[in-house]
Amino acid sequence: MKIKAKTCDENFLEEIKRNFDTKYINLYRNFDKKGIQELFNNELVYDIEHEFEYLELFDPKSFRDLFTNNIKKRMSH
Repeated sequence: MKIKAKTCDENFLEEIKRNFDTKYINLYRNFDKKGIQELFNNELVYDIEHEFEYLELFDPKSFRDLFTNNIKKRMSH
């Protein structure tokens, strides 16, 4: 799927960087995709002309399960 790249106002970016560890870190720790999208859904974040191919990020929890299952299968042989 192709999507447009986004950019943001410098003040918005500075706010995120300044308060990331106190206000925003739990959005990422909890994989809160909806909360992250809401954070960036404002007039200070906007599309630019460049498009790119978007690949959905995998859920690290499911990757960990896959890795664990592969190890169990190898050890049982």
